[in-house]
Amino acid sequence: MEHHEAPAPTESRTGFKITVIGILLIPMMLWVAFLAMGEPPLLNGISRLRSKEAVPAFVAPGVQTWIDGKFQHAFAGRFNALFGFRAPLVRVSNQLYYSLLERSFIDSSSVIIGKDRELYQAQYLFDYTFNRPADSVQLQEFTDLLHRVQEAQEARGKMFLYVTTPSKAIWREDKLPDYYRKNRQPGLRNYETLAPLLTAAGIHHLDAAALTQAAPREVRDPAFPKGGIHWSETRAFEAAVAIVEKLNILYGCKLPVPLLKSVEFRERDAEQVDADLARMLFVVNPPVHYPHTRVTVAPGVGEEGRLLAWIGCSFSEPLVDYFRRGRVFTKVDYFFYYTLERNRQIFDPNTINWEEDIFGADALILENNESTLPSDHLMRFLNDYLARLETIPST
Repeated sequence: MEHHEAPAPTESRTGFKITVIGILLIPMMLWVAFLAMGEPPLLNGISRLRSKEAVPAFVAPGVQTWIDGKFQHAFAGRFNALFGFRAPLVRVSNQLYYSLLERSFIDSSSVIIGKDRELYQAQYLFDYTFNRPADSVQLQEFTDLLHRVQEAQEARGKMFLYVTTPSKAIWREDKLPDYYRKNRQPGLRNYETLAPLLTAAGIHHLDAAALTQAAPREVRDPAFPKGGIHWSETRAFEAAVAIVEKLNILYGCKLPVPLLKSVEFRERDAEQVDADLARMLFVVNPPVHYPHTRVTVAPGVGEEGRLLAWIGCSFSEPLVDYFRRGRVFTKVDYFFYYTLERNRQIFDPNTINWEEDIFGADALILENNESTLPSDHLMRFLNDYLARLETIPST
């Protein structure tokens, strides 16, 4: 994906702020240089635990060592190995950058700070602004693969559903930096182009992105927490309920629909996925005081399924949790990005028993975020499914 630098703030006092940051950082930079040139220091009377063997050898500064990069490489290595106060220093530096300039030190690669300090992940902003649509042939191929897998599932008496999850850049576009909104390229995104293809092919599809867009925009319960990239627990729960209800309608089953036991509205101390971007800022005082929710789920009434195979990205995690806590299926086997993790544990994809884990499951759910479709991991899974299907006896 193409990366684009975010524009610098245009506030009239930007120059003054930069000067302040420079003045504050100069003594810290001198101290870092001193440490990197010397021997392991004592920090509050306690020596560093790193062994000297792990410390790169000293390289004297000079024209040749600067040109070939040896001095810089050795300096960075010694700094990391010898400087016990490195993490707090980085946090202080990042805090100054964030508080005075409203910028992230990783502005061009990961975290973008929007209006009112709303946080975004760069990947989703690039999809929003610098849209690079897949060609029609690729989208049609993806649709055809979904259709073939759906047909194979139903021919074996199994359930199938394709789920699209929402993007914060689309839902909260009013808080995007002006640069991204003004430079948004015209044309349809893959999400908008794919929708009619799915309908025409009869794909069983639950559009959780559209459900989220249509949900009430409550201040105390935003669909996306201010410092997070993932959707709120309440919106994810609503999508989980819609998925179960969709399966029951499509296949005439009576899977138990999870029940909402309670919702706790919080104003501060967001954690975990509600503050994943806020924590990535790596500042002294992470901006985690904003509205977010905690949902408690109870099992519903119905006929519990046996095994569900779920292939998806990080937006699937709360959905899977609600399926488990709601006892929709006795077992939910969750494959994160298909081959990276299985039920939140790193695993060897070669250990997948296709006959039992995939083809033996009562249902197959595939999830894709609206900003990344068609995703590579789903394309790989769909092709692997069809290739393996030839070796599995029908049931």
